[in-house]
Amino acid sequence: MSVLFAAGKGLKRLDGPVAYDLYVGDGEDFITVPAWTDLPYLTEGLEVGATYKCSEHCWFSFGRRFFFYEQLARLADFANYEKRPPGADQTGSFRELFRGGDFFGPVVSAKLAADFAYWEPLARARGMLDESFYEHYDQWREMFKFAANDGALWLRSS
Repeated sequence: MSVLFAAGKGLKRLDGPVAYDLYVGDGEDFITVPAWTDLPYLTEGLEVGATYKCSEHCWFSFGRRFFFYEQLARLADFANYEKRPPGADQTGSFRELFRGGDFFGPVVSAKLAADFAYWEPLARARGMLDESFYEHYDQWREMFKFAANDGALWLRSS
């Protein structure tokens, strides 16, 4: 199965309930923020349980699940990320991506966009030797840049 993320920006909180047929018909224009009890910072900047309408949305496809996770492991190696038990907190670049969330709010998206921008020169240099690594890196960078500040990303399939 493919790994597919939907991204929305220009989020506006809706005060009332959304009609089911509207929500289903334009599903990518609406997002209800999930509760993450073990990773609450992933939704920072949005109200858990609230529904938002996107002024703009975009899709990001990363191909097969195995290949996506292989590239994610390569990114962790590239950034010298240390695997630790879920309870052990770790700061650093790309941390939120490696923790396994499938929803990223505007604050985390902005932080990850900054991480990808910071590491971009080194990733580009590595891409001269490993083109597939940089292709995925660049797509992640664009994805988080799209959602930074007033957007969100959510996993649609994997």
